Amino acid sequence: MKKFFSVVIVVCFFCPYSFSETIDISMVEEQTIKNNTHLKAAQLDLNNAKQEYASTFSLFLPKIVFSGNMSDTKNELQSLNTIRNYPLNLEGSLSLFEGFSSYNELKEKSAKLKIAQANYDRTVSDIRYEAHCCYANLIWAYETVSLLEKIKERRKENRDLIQLKYNSGNVDIGSLKRCDADVALAEYNLKRAKRNIQTASTALLNAIGRIDDITILELLDHFWYKGEILAKPDFNTLIATIPEFLNAQYNFEMYKYINRKIKSQWLPYINLLGSVGNNDLHWVPEAQIFTGGKRYRDLKIASTHVNSYESCFL
Repeated sequence: MKKFFSVVIVVCFFCPYSFSETIDISMVEEQTIKNNTHLKAAQLDLNNAKQEYASTFSLFLPKIVFSGNMSDTKNELQSLNTIRNYPLNLEGSLSLFEGFSSYNELKEKSAKLKIAQANYDRTVSDIRYEAHCCYANLIWAYETVSLLEKIKERRKENRDLIQLKYNSGNVDIGSLKRCDADVALAEYNLKRAKRNIQTASTALLNAIGRIDDITILELLDHFWYKGEILAKPDFNTLIATIPEFLNAQYNFEMYKYINRKIKSQWLPYINLLGSVGNNDLHWVPEAQIFTGGKRYRDLKIASTHVNSYESCFL
């Protein structure tokens, strides 16, 4: 019974961290773009802004409304008979001038689309930066473990050498105990560094959107930075490209067109309206829409007769 209990304890302790997965910086960026919930929310906002901008173009298109009805009318001569009518109506309208309201509405939606694009770009920048930082921390954790393992082995060798000297009587017991303490400290630092690998791996999984994953990540590449020397940027040009600056600029543009749209309510509106209707005893009026080309051929025959008689009088 005691043996079984000890086996269960060991399995429960190592099971959550028994799986590993290799990863590199390209996989980190791919999974971050695919899984991050903040980026998905920003993408939805951007898609909605695109749809709102596209829907604004409908303000410049004509509106067409088709309506149908049914009514019963009693015949005055024959009170028992009821005449049922099916009036149909087709209405169309086209805005010719709305005080530039439609134009200002289009420009407002365009500014909102630019704001959504700037917010999306900012979100992409933030999550990629966080993922790169977590990946660098994981590299640092693995490199620290590798370095501490070498330190531990070196201190063990030093302790073994002091042990031989102590056995031969060349050193006192204080030097040996000090070496034992150095080995114990190296082992403690190594265990702490290995726990840092678990912490850094969990942080990287959260950064790439795998929140509930407890996999221990292993690295395919430890140093992906090539050490390229970047040119000094032009800050006057750079500041005009950051998302916060663009967001403020587009908000100013949006409210400017909102102000103009409100002012346009005092200007006259000019609309073009038209309608056509039909009142019939049938739900769908009886009308020949396509006759197999008969009308076209009748027109050609009539035209031929006209031409033939016209040539007689010339």
